Amino acid sequence: MKIKYNSKKWRIVRFFNIMEEMIEEAKTKEKVKVGRTVLVVDDDVMNLRMIEMTLKRKEYEVIKADSGQAALARLQEKAVDLILLDVEMPGMSGIETLDEIRSRQGLSQVPVLFLSASEDMEAAVENGEYAVQGFINKPILPQKLYERIEEFCN
Repeated sequence: MKIKYNSKKWRIVRFFNIMEEMIEEAKTKEKVKVGRTVLVVDDDVMNLRMIEMTLKRKEYEVIKADSGQAALARLQEKAVDLILLDVEMPGMSGIETLDEIRSRQGLSQVPVLFLSASEDMEAAVENGEYAVQGFINKPILPQKLYERIEEFCN
């Protein structure tokens, strides 16, 4: 008897299983270096997992939040060195989340990089319309992600 697989779904599941194994292996082998804690805020679970897996390979500690409210809660629990913040999220947008972060004592100086596929948003960031340190285009390429993050994390 031959088992039929939905090959696309199977490949995605297999990919994440392999990546989770790699993350667990990395956790047991090496400790996170000081100054390398990143909060990733995105409502897309696939983006959260991809960024987490990518950064953990380079020994970053990754804290995930799937909404602006969750991000604010995580920031009360643990200090971070950098925030990667999706602009377009349901409920509290990235811009609203940024405004709240900047208004809180002790968080106003934390570097923030916006994540978005919008070229208009990229231009707005480059023109200094938002109190962020930079922008990363979606879809996110690992090498570009490393380059941008290394500017802010030692």
